[in-house]
Amino acid sequence: MLSLIAEVSKARLASDPELAAEAAERLTDLIRRHRIRASNGPYSLHPWDQYEITLRAKAELEGRTGDAALPAPDLLRRERELAESGTRRRETQARRKRLTREQVADICFEEDEEPDLHSTDLSGLDLSGLDLSGAILTDSDLRSADLSDTMLVETKLTGADMRGVKLVGTVTQDTVFETTDLSGTDLSGARLAGSDFSKANLRGTILRDANLPHTDFTEAGLTGSDLRGANLEGADLKGAKMDGTLF
Repeated sequence: MLSLIAEVSKARLASDPELAAEAAERLTDLIRRHRIRASNGPYSLHPWDQYEITLRAKAELEGRTGDAALPAPDLLRRERELAESGTRRRETQARRKRLTREQVADICFEEDEEPDLHSTDLSGLDLSGLDLSGAILTDSDLRSADLSDTMLVETKLTGADMRGVKLVGTVTQDTVFETTDLSGTDLSGARLAGSDFSKANLRGTILRDANLPHTDFTEAGLTGSDLRGANLEGADLKGAKMDGTLF
């Protein structure tokens, strides 16, 4: 964030609106990759505030002043709407980049801390045994992918389509499945302790004998799911939809 603030200052000093436009584009990418919402934090300077500051700087450097000259912050409005609906999934499907197992492994090796795999098409791939820890898989298509024995420590799978995925022997820790679609998937015996499934679609999902202590299921859709024998010690089910759920 500090580098982006510096870029805006540099743009003002140089009277160069193109520099401000580049900073705004980078902020847009940052916000979308990490699905940063206005309510997220804490930040010393929230990315959305920085986004608006950058747009204002760009407008001023282009000789446009006043609120009317500021481009409408429709990105903020759209992010809020898309976070609550399935529109993002449909919208990103057309632009998802298809990768092979080898390409995924190379990206994870080259980008050691937070491999960027967001909005990629990994459907049906055998990704078993790979270390995807810390990877950003936001809005990716993982339908019927094999993630058996895969490391998913601190992996971000927000909004991903994971229907039919295999998670046998998968290692998770602080893994984010927020708004992920796992409906109808057989996750019997899966070890998913401490994962975040808030607002996830788990309708009809089989979680029999799954290890789910301290898991966050707030506002998740668990209608018709099978949780018989599952370890739910300390799990947060506040606001979850559980019509017809089996315990």
